[in-house]
Amino acid sequence: MVHTVLNHGAVAEVSSLLRDEYVKAYAIMAAGRVLDDKFAMPFIDGQLIPMAAFSSGAAREALSVSTVWRLRRGDIFAPLIRDGAGRLAFGEPILDAVRTYLGSALGPSARATAIFTGAGQARLMVMISHLGAMISSLNGAQLPHRFTGGRRHGAACVGTARRPPGLFHEGLNQAAVEKLPLIVIVAITITPIHPD
Repeated sequence: MVHTVLNHGAVAEVSSLLRDEYVKAYAIMAAGRVLDDKFAMPFIDGQLIPMAAFSSGAAREALSVSTVWRLRRGDIFAPLIRDGAGRLAFGEPILDAVRTYLGSALGPSARATAIFTGAGQARLMVMISHLGAMISSLNGAQLPHRFTGGRRHGAACVGTARRPPGLFHEGLNQAAVEKLPLIVIVAITITPIHPD
């Protein structure tokens, strides 16, 4: 970004080299937004009484997609409930996202609520309700590869709401002690304060 500010000719150079990549990332962000909007509609219209509140990832698509965009084959992603676009960017099929949302037994999360989505496999982890625990779970998935001399990166999304500080700090400490390549994204939800 600084490079493009200092050298205006770099914008054309970068945009021609990365145009296809930008278009793919934007398409995934748009698909994530459309899915979130469609998933939220029955709750907004009062047609469904949710077992757990639906949490849209609106306005977080860029953060979520860019988090996983550079992860490589074999890396691990531990998303939160608002990271639907990130799950799509990581390779979750749209059909799996819809099946999980509908509580279908054919979905990868097998009748879980809309909150606990994920592939349930070693690379795309299913969210844990204790948000800080995602880091420790990700560490646990990375340790066997470190012991065998392999190296794979992990990205964990955590939120500030209801985050147990112990789980968060212990997970970070464990990653540091074990020298695990870990990316942590702390998503902050800002609630506007309206004067009375």
